Amino acid sequence: MRLSLMTAVCLVSVALLAGCSNTQSTSNLPSTSFAAGARAIVPPQLQTVSMADAGNMSQTNLLKLQAEGKLVGPFSRHALERALQYLRHHPHAQMRVHPQSKGSDLWVTNTGYSYLLAMTVYKNGGTSQTAAINTAENGCYYPVTVKTDAHANVWTACESNNGNQSAGVEQEYSSGGQLVATYDGSAQGCTPGWSCYSFTFDGGSDGMGHVYLEQTSADEYYCSGSTCAFEYLDPGFMWWNEGSPSSSPTFISLPYGNPVRLIFYMATDSSGNIWFDYLGCGSATCGGYGLAEITNPTSNPQFVSIVSPYYNNAWGGVSWWCLLHSKVCPPRLAVTNPSTTYTALYEQGTSGLQLVGLLGPTLEGFDGLSEPIAGGINKSGTQLAQGDAFGWVDITNTASNKQSVLMNLNFLPSVGGASWAKSGSAP
Repeated sequence: MRLSLMTAVCLVSVALLAGCSNTQSTSNLPSTSFAAGARAIVPPQLQTVSMADAGNMSQTNLLKLQAEGKLVGPFSRHALERALQYLRHHPHAQMRVHPQSKGSDLWVTNTGYSYLLAMTVYKNGGTSQTAAINTAENGCYYPVTVKTDAHANVWTACESNNGNQSAGVEQEYSSGGQLVATYDGSAQGCTPGWSCYSFTFDGGSDGMGHVYLEQTSADEYYCSGSTCAFEYLDPGFMWWNEGSPSSSPTFISLPYGNPVRLIFYMATDSSGNIWFDYLGCGSATCGGYGLAEITNPTSNPQFVSIVSPYYNNAWGGVSWWCLLHSKVCPPRLAVTNPSTTYTALYEQGTSGLQLVGLLGPTLEGFDGLSEPIAGGINKSGTQLAQGDAFGWVDITNTASNKQSVLMNLNFLPSVGGASWAKSGSAP
């Protein structure tokens, strides 16, 4: 039985699973889909309209198309439907800010209202908002993920740079909330003379002088007389040299449907390689979720399949970090399954990645819902914070697996990402 926010009961310690070893190939790694409480997963419908067909993309228009499955969204269709209902009843954000002299503890994205929030977190689990940045005023609409780097600067990925979804955006803010730079990625691979549209869910700095932005989904649109057509463009990753946002990005193209159709969330490891989850086609499945790596992305990019797509899975945030309370600290790949609400921990072994433990499940809301999306661990390695698509932040104690939540009215209707200001999982 899943636990709820009402019970707030400690869960058992992370179960270490011995003897699970798989090579980096198209064969499936052990997943969290076997976990108790897993819900049946229905792969999202691939978009059936061009982003141009929707005209000016207000947030309610965008959510309506995503909730109907006509455009891919960053959350489940049920979470998108809930966010849409909330915004229809609360069309204007009313952010309550309490400025303080101390620095912020946590950064959170309010995806529905296009805000980046700085929070103080108290020992009793309470929160106070110290800053609210309207990212839309800076040309960054519907932020999904947020990450902090070694300099405490904040990176957020927004679905679009304006109301018509013409491109995704990665923005950098100082620790005090001032805009530093905007990396604006026009759709890549567009046919001359056609109109191109794209959006993104994730990106950030790799800590090695490069900035990434996903081309999560993209299409091109052309009309001749009364006849119009649209075509899918390849998903992939754009990258810039950090500090050069006005330069043209380099694009790492992943041919559409072979096997990647849509990209969801990403992270870079200590070698600068990209790890990401996606919707695509495997040997026997088309429309399932997979996990992959791009090696040497800025010099000689190569696609490596880690988990071949299959239906009985769903992918959320991806991050690399160490559990510093452990006697040894090998880097661990954490991959969240929003459907089961578990986060799987993998370590790199001599024969490939090994599943070494699970964190979760996260606590359910009053109506039995939870959907952790993306986040990161604090500097001490003791707490994992993840945005929840239903409007709060899920907190996991990595040593005991004790679950708790941070709630604030300013989080509603949905939180895509969360990142500690003093982070142990810098992008």
